[in-house]
Amino acid sequence: MELCHRAMWIDNGRIRAIGKAEPVCKAYIADVWRQQKEKNAQTNEQLARLERTTVESGKYELAGGEIRITNVQILDGNSQPTTGVENGETIKFAIDWVGRTVHEKIYFSIRIDSEKIQSHSGIGGYQHGYFVNDGKPLNGRGRVIYTIPRAEFGMGRYFVSASLCRHMLPKGKEAYLHYIEKAATFSIKRSVVYPLSFAYDPAFQVAFEYSEESSDRDSADRVCSAHRSRMGEQT
Repeated sequence: MELCHRAMWIDNGRIRAIGKAEPVCKAYIADVWRQQKEKNAQTNEQLARLERTTVESGKYELAGGEIRITNVQILDGNSQPTTGVENGETIKFAIDWVGRTVHEKIYFSIRIDSEKIQSHSGIGGYQHGYFVNDGKPLNGRGRVIYTIPRAEFGMGRYFVSASLCRHMLPKGKEAYLHYIEKAATFSIKRSVVYPLSFAYDPAFQVAFEYSEESSDRDSADRVCSAHRSRMGEQT
């Protein structure tokens, strides 16, 4: 406005206004401000929906830019999708991912929560040296499958959270490349129906040892009986 007396406002190739510089510029600023407010309203509505979803389901995501988890699936011992297994059966957790990263030593972790206990079980890939692509940077897609050969969970419903991380010590928030809370759910059925529910429900083996002991009264009765028998023989 200090350099020009007149201005033209062009929006996506269309002339919106021509006239004195000050009112045209103010109209432009007002329109930009209006669009920003509408964008903010849309963003707030999206955040509100996410918040409602989180409150209702407990599910949320963190990060997930250039590389992300695309699916978390529960599989049975035959690698078929399932939503539940019987205690003692094989259960698998398949995590699909896609994207690229220049970081090395990328690993996946899962945390298994029950309806009563958080961090009921789980695994951190870095603890066992389970790094994707032998620890080299990634550019593509793939799948990681963690297998529990024999599920020994208590009867009930469980939730699986999954994270895609880069190895760093000490571990900070920058280590999380993508995280999904409650990405999948499954149930465990007890092999023996019983009203109790245990946090850990392994298969038990049993062995019995038994020896019978007589009471003092039983011993005395047997002694008296034997004595009477001998007396009868003498007569």
